[in-house]
Order: sequence, then structure tokens, then C-alpha cells
Amino acid sequence: MAEDWASIAAEVEDAIRSVSDTSQPNGFPATIRKAGTTAGANPWDPATGTPTYHTVWIVDGDRVIRDETGTRIERIERTLMVSATGTAIEDEDMIAVGIAAEDASEATQWETIKEVRPVAPAGVVVYYSLVIDGAPGKLST
Repeated sequence: MAEDWASIAAEVEDAIRSVSDTSQPNGFPATIRKAGTTAGANPWDPATGTPTYHTVWIVDGDRVIRDETGTRIERIERTLMVSATGTAIEDEDMIAVGIAAEDASEATQWETIKEVRPVAPAGVVVYYSLVIDGAPGKLST
């Protein structure tokens, strides 16, 4: 019998919401910002149009970085465990932690996503592990 990975992704989202932050009874939200559409035929052309915002649920954490010998490097990587239901997350997207999509705007403190690591057994994403760039900052216009 085949696994229903979409159902498992929904269970993972429920689990993330239940453990993500005890001060938030419905989970700790974040918003994914997707740029507008690409204007030209080239993928490196700047996006135009209105960005879209999507609420996801997260568990925020840090990971100590070590070199190949196991020695701790003076750097800590911020990682987020993110629910996978609702929107596909890409490297070009940005994230605002602690805010739902309906409260987001261009003035929100957006953070750069350095790396998207989908966890996708059988090709179905059940959650994302995101590596976030250091300090939050506003988008330049």
C-alpha cells in the first residue's frame, strides 16, 4: 500500500503548528514573499507586478557550523523548519518571521532565504528546511 505523502505533509504542518511557539496557540506564523512575474524572456530580468504573500508555519532554530574535522566555526546558521502546504518555497523568495500574510507589506522586515532544502520522500515535499541570511532588513525599492 502506497503512502499518502500529501496527508503526511498535512500532519507535519499540524505538528509544526502545535510545537512551534507556546505563546501562539495556533502556531508561529511567517510570511513567504513571492516577487511578481518576470517581465522579459530572460530569467534574470527583474520581476514586475505586485508581490504575493503566503502564510506558513515555522519552528525557528539555530545550527552550529563545524569544519571537516569537527571543529566549531565561529558562525551559527539560522534555520527554519517550514510547513509545506500552501506554497512552494524557492531561493528567490523572502521571508518575514512572526507575521501572517494578511499583515505583511513592502515595509515589513524581510529576510533573505539563502538556501531551500525540501524534505520530499517519494517526491512530495512534507516540509522545508530554510537557511536564512543573518540580520533582517527592509527590501530596497
